[in-house]
Amino acid sequence: MKRRCQVLPALLLAMMVSAAHAQTCPFDDGNSSLAVEGLILTRYALGITGAPLVMSTGINAVDAPTVEAAINCPSCGLNITGNATLTVADATIISRKLAGFSGDALTNGVALGSGTRNTPAAVQSFLLAGCGATGGTVTSITAGTGLTGGTITGSGTIAADTTYLQRRVVLGCGAGAAIRSIDADGLPSCVSAGGGTVTGILTGPGLTGGPISGAGTINLASTQLLPTTACATDQIAKWSGSAWVCTAASRTLPTCMLGQVIRVGIGGALQCGNLPHSIATHRKGTDRIGYLTAIAIGDDALPVVVYYHTDASIEGTVRALKCGNSACTSGNTDSVVQDANPGAVEVPLAVAIGADNFPIIVVRTSSFGFTRAAVVKCGNASCSSISAVTTIGSTDQEPGRISSIVVPPDGRPAITYSHGSNGGTLKVTKCGNAACSNGNAVSVVDTVRAEPSIALGTDGLPVIAYYDLTGQRLKVAKCADASCASSSISIVDGTGTDVGSHASITVPVDGRPIISYFDAANGELKVARCGNAACSSGNIRTVVDTDGTVGKHSSIAIGADGLPVVSYYDETNGALKFVKCSNANCSSSVNRTISTVESDGGAGLGLGGNLAMPADGLPVISYSDVNNRILKIAKCSNAACVFP
Repeated sequence: MKRRCQVLPALLLAMMVSAAHAQTCPFDDGNSSLAVEGLILTRYALGITGAPLVMSTGINAVDAPTVEAAINCPSCGLNITGNATLTVADATIISRKLAGFSGDALTNGVALGSGTRNTPAAVQSFLLAGCGATGGTVTSITAGTGLTGGTITGSGTIAADTTYLQRRVVLGCGAGAAIRSIDADGLPSCVSAGGGTVTGILTGPGLTGGPISGAGTINLASTQLLPTTACATDQIAKWSGSAWVCTAASRTLPTCMLGQVIRVGIGGALQCGNLPHSIATHRKGTDRIGYLTAIAIGDDALPVVVYYHTDASIEGTVRALKCGNSACTSGNTDSVVQDANPGAVEVPLAVAIGADNFPIIVVRTSSFGFTRAAVVKCGNASCSSISAVTTIGSTDQEPGRISSIVVPPDGRPAITYSHGSNGGTLKVTKCGNAACSNGNAVSVVDTVRAEPSIALGTDGLPVIAYYDLTGQRLKVAKCADASCASSSISIVDGTGTDVGSHASITVPVDGRPIISYFDAANGELKVARCGNAACSSGNIRTVVDTDGTVGKHSSIAIGADGLPVVSYYDETNGALKFVKCSNANCSSSVNRTISTVESDGGAGLGLGGNLAMPADGLPVISYSDVNNRILKIAKCSNAACVFP
């Protein structure tokens, strides 16, 4: 078995490298035999393959595919007659040669076919020439560049041309000597290095020690030498008057927040500076305008602001302002969304951007003497056309801040609102389509009158923060399904009397909701960070601002740094204020920034404020200047909305 496993691979290898032995066929290596190789080739020529091909030859059946591949080798010298494939004639001739036949005996009685070698003479010539193995007679050798001795047509010697080449250098020159030339045998010819006498060396800028007329030393001047050891952290190399020394860095760049600039302050110190905010004004009426605004930003990075407008000639109109730039300072488009009287000046409004990048607006409408919520689906980005208006919920809804809307990944809005009859209920309408025009599902979340704010959890399901008017406390409902047919309800803040109104909720990437709200008992702005997705435990409550009566109309978002920001109304000072939190809970007063966006000292400036966070990380806020009957939009110049 061992011999047979060696013989066939030897034959096959010889077939693949037949050029290695000129004038010798691959099967003439002395290891091939008629009983093995001859038998296998004959079987293959007769169409036998697989295990029967190598049966009883000493070669394993699993090696049959390898044997077949070697036989099919196009350059292995097995195609004796010059046909396209191995034939019975080829196998017969090879078998006879393995058996010791030669001359005409190799082809007697064999049908040679129509190949390129179809005569006995051609076959014998092919076999004698090594079955395609290369080889021949050298007729002449010419000496090329660097060689001598050619041209040779019989015999002769090729040698290196020493006029062109030389041997490797084998010796060097002694001290004070230099190589002048190298002989062909690689030996150098040495001469004295020679030289001259320096008569004088002067030292220029940065060097000391000169002039030198005999011997001396030249050094770098101390002004050119930095400290020889590395300076410590926050140190720099500084000139002391005689040398460079390590010293504490006295001028480092301050760490500024997004949108700030570095400027030179008093005494030449570098400090962070603020550019002025851009405050756009939109005057539309002689009575009230902009009360309880709502704002959203689509993929085009341009805000859309929904607001209420009334004057002597138009009792009440809900309008949409599509900004022409990120600050709403030019190119704006103003459109009527609802032209009928909504029933009260303090009309509740909510807006979100649909999957088609067109606004979806929730308004309050009067129909047959009842107050209801209606969904307006805009037909374009500016809401200059309306594609659908659908009334949702039932009649007699609670006026005020009663509606909030989100658009989940499925494109079907979820709207939360308060219903005022029968003691009050908090409801959610899950729209059946993108326009809420049919297939809507209504769920009762809690049997209390509420001011809700809705957001999407990281699981894609709604979470609602709301003021329980009945219990005068802040609550959170975590929906267990898209329509909020079931939910878990937690009390987030009920520690005082009348706390939780004007709530706004958002959900950071960690899935733990954060809520801004008003503590009416103490006149404070508060922020609550939930301990889990349902706000059922581990909640952290923080008093953020106590300067007067502050915190109404709060609106919360997450900044570009992942930390909360809140806009809110300062009732005492008649101002719109803003807080930039310094940690995820807004619980640390260190580096927490509270700023006044705008103030005129009169009541009503900052009412209805609503905050949006665009992709550039610089907040934009819509709000009302009630006394001057102006809708305003502030585009912050930095992440903390700090005014110069």
